[in-house]
Amino acid sequence: MKIVWQVFGEDQSLTVDLAWSYERVRAWRERWGWSPLSSDAYKSPPPYSPPRKSPTQILQVSPRAESPESLSFQQISSPFPGDPAPSAEALFDLVNLFAKENGFGIVRRNAYSYKGRRIRYSLQCDRFGQPGASKGAGLRQRKSWKFGCKWMVVAEALEEGKWLLRQHPNLEHSQHNRGPSITSSAHPSHRRVTMPVRATIESTSRRVGIRARDVRAVVEEQHPESSFTQRDIYNARALINREKLNGYTPTAALIKLFDEMEIPYLVKWADDQPNRLLGLVWTFPYCIQMWKR
Repeated sequence: MKIVWQVFGEDQSLTVDLAWSYERVRAWRERWGWSPLSSDAYKSPPPYSPPRKSPTQILQVSPRAESPESLSFQQISSPFPGDPAPSAEALFDLVNLFAKENGFGIVRRNAYSYKGRRIRYSLQCDRFGQPGASKGAGLRQRKSWKFGCKWMVVAEALEEGKWLLRQHPNLEHSQHNRGPSITSSAHPSHRRVTMPVRATIESTSRRVGIRARDVRAVVEEQHPESSFTQRDIYNARALINREKLNGYTPTAALIKLFDEMEIPYLVKWADDQPNRLLGLVWTFPYCIQMWKR
């Protein structure tokens, strides 16, 4: 402080602030029972509170506890066997609805037939099995759906028109190894296009210039129980268009329509590739009559 008084003088605000700071630090040190300030005390700032000695505690790491939601999902019990279903498809829809309500999806596997009639198959979690090893070193690696889950139930045909579910005898197939999914659209089994949804997509897509996301909004409004991604709408529209073409390409379907309606046209194909179309010109009989006048 003597150096401060000599350099800055007694009337400077910086000198006053430093003096007050010095007095505050000295007062706290005396209150805490520390030694008076010396030149060594300025090498590091004083602490803002006196040190407190706490007893040393040994922290023991307990085993990882599962959250209640994850535990209840892993140990989920199926409400089966129940009433017999009239068909295998109806039974699949029943289990698929149960899976949707509980945050997972299902797939049909291990079908078994006897005397030409399907009598048994298994319904597995869509994350059933271990992911396979990569088969190549390409830049694009496909992501596996498998996650090591073992949940599975068995569907059996008691007689014609009666399908019943039963629990797998191995208890490891009665639980999942992960938590439920956040949204049902994460599972393909919940994004199947039913006939009512298909009719909505087809009728809505007739509007000129309508986008897939707009069609999806209409589907979600008319079918609130459904869950589709925008890619699902793209695929559904493409499938509907292909079915309308009856297996023909768009150009081949147009030429076939011209032949059926007896519309005159001229077509030019590539010489080296007979299936490659270079040009197509057509007109209508009414136009030809007008030109002849």
